[in-house]
Parts: sequence; C-alpha cells; structure tokens
Amino acid sequence: MTEYIKQYYHSERSMALLAAAIGLAFLIIAWVAFRQPGSGQLYRGLTYTLVVSGLLFLSGLGALLQSDKKMEEVSNYTQSNRELQVSELQRIEKVLATGYRISTILASIAVLAGVVLLLFNSGNLHRGIGLGILLFGTALHALDFFSINKHKIYYESIKALKL
Repeated sequence: MTEYIKQYYHSERSMALLAAAIGLAFLIIAWVAFRQPGSGQLYRGLTYTLVVSGLLFLSGLGALLQSDKKMEEVSNYTQSNRELQVSELQRIEKVLATGYRISTILASIAVLAGVVLLLFNSGNLHRGIGLGILLFGTALHALDFFSINKHKIYYESIKALKL
C-alpha cells in the first residue's frame, strides 16, 4: 500500500511542476509582451495580469517540496496495509468532496471576469487585463480538471485492492 501512496505523491509532484511550468510560461509571455516595440495599453494590461498569475502558479513549487516531504514520511508508516487503504480512501473522498470548491469557483470567476472585461470595455488596458485574467482562469480550470481526474483514478485503484 505504501507504494501506491508514494506513487500518489509522485503524481502530486508532477502537478506541482506543471503549475510551475505554467507560471514560468506566463512570466515569459509577460516579458515578451512588455518588450514589444511600441507596446500599447493592451500589452501593458496583459503584462500586469500575467506577472501576477505567473507568480501565483510558481507558488506550486511549495507543493513540490511538500510532496517530497510526504514521500519520505510514507516509508515510516506503521499501519497495516488495510488500515492505510481505509485511511487513504477516506482522505481522497474528502479531497474530492471539498478540495476543489475554492479553486473551481475562483477559476470560474476569473474566466467570467476576463470575458466581461474583454467584451464590454473599450479601453485597451482593461481589455489586456481581461485577456490575462481569462488566461489565468482557463489555466486554473485545466489544472483542476487534470488533478480531479488523477484523484479519481487513484481512488478507484486503491478501492479495488483486496487487502
């Protein structure tokens, strides 16, 4: 059972790396937009939001460190395989039931706000900010989608174990 848990934390590590890669990509895009010759208000607004979004996604590196720490702790577990299976099932059920509410709501609000700023604003600065917020919300939804599916697959695989 401990091997399944280690694999889980390894996949958490991969998700943290993906989030950090998205953050780095946002920062690179912001830098390119900022460096455009004669870049106007649209690029400036996009740059502002992509820098903030990039830094938020780069904070995923903290989850990377946490995953590494958890993988080390798994080796010290003293519970039986059956006890570990039951506790993991309960933990993942809780994650699936409540763990994605805030990020899903935040991503949905960001997408909606981005669309509103893009469609109902005549100022290029606000449109650039809207585009950046839309990109942030879309990337967050994509990460949530992959993470939720990863949790469901993990849940079903440990539930199917006969221990």
